[in-house]
Amino acid sequence: SNGTNSTMLKGLTITFYNGLQVVLSSSSLGILFPIAASAIGLGVIIARLLYACGYNTKGPQGRVIGTTINALCVLAQIILSFMSAIYWIQGTNSQTEKVDHLST
Repeated sequence: SNGTNSTMLKGLTITFYNGLQVVLSSSSLGILFPIAASAIGLGVIIARLLYACGYNTKGPQGRVIGTTINALCVLAQIILSFMSAIYWIQGTNSQTEKVDHLST
């Protein structure tokens, strides 16, 4: 019983951490890239559902699709995070840059 409780607590901790990571990174990305951040968040939700369904139906091998989609979403978050950091360091905003180019 103690091992089961420990495993359950570990699973809840990992789920909370991953959920917190998604919320924090998506909210910071949403400032400059709101549509992309929303799409990534939806991708993470779909990946989690596919992961859980795959694991329940096919065992450990069924997790591959969900894991792959989640990894691609994390990669997109990392890329957009770097782009956001570059915009902030330069003191520009991607949205105002687009508007400025249209007005000239």
